[in-house]
Amino acid sequence: MKKTGLSLIFLFVILINGFSQVEKSDSSFSIIEDTLQVKPTVVSTDRHSPTKATLLSVALPGLGQAYNRKYWKIPIIYGLAGTTVYLAITNYKKWKPFSDAYRYRIDGDSTTIDDYATEYSANNLLDLKKYYKRSLDLSIIFTFVVYAINIVDAAVDGHFFKFDVSDDLSLYIDPVINITANKNNQYYGFRINLRL
Repeated sequence: MKKTGLSLIFLFVILINGFSQVEKSDSSFSIIEDTLQVKPTVVSTDRHSPTKATLLSVALPGLGQAYNRKYWKIPIIYGLAGTTVYLAITNYKKWKPFSDAYRYRIDGDSTTIDDYATEYSANNLLDLKKYYKRSLDLSIIFTFVVYAINIVDAAVDGHFFKFDVSDDLSLYIDPVINITANKNNQYYGFRINLRL
């Protein structure tokens, strides 16, 4: 008897809960469905400017990335820039003595003696001077390339700052059967829906 009483109470609670979802309007009943409420994403009211990100990166490398909130790119930019500047300084320090030695060697003055008089011939000095000058020039070019990449990266990230990458991006392929009133114009196929 106790089990029957508990079962009736349980059934009564379920029925009351079910009828609490029914709403009366204009003498007809409609069922209110439970819906999943999704909290809207908080969108900042401040405007994000790709131009500002670009100008900040022009002023100081990495500042545009900080403005775009891509903080992980800043050490990469400074690592690449530091490496290219270091190579430029090192190549300059190696080029300068060979350049001076070659200039002393070909000036025709017997009183000027270079540091490499016993080690290298004039042709060897010229080759070493050209090699380190080329390496210096490439290091400077790579430094400017890293600087330009920093600016372009800040501009692109600035434009894609508010790009939607939510899970709602999807592609659906559905079969389609189109039957018209004139049964001679039936066709079958697929419909592709892209939800952005």
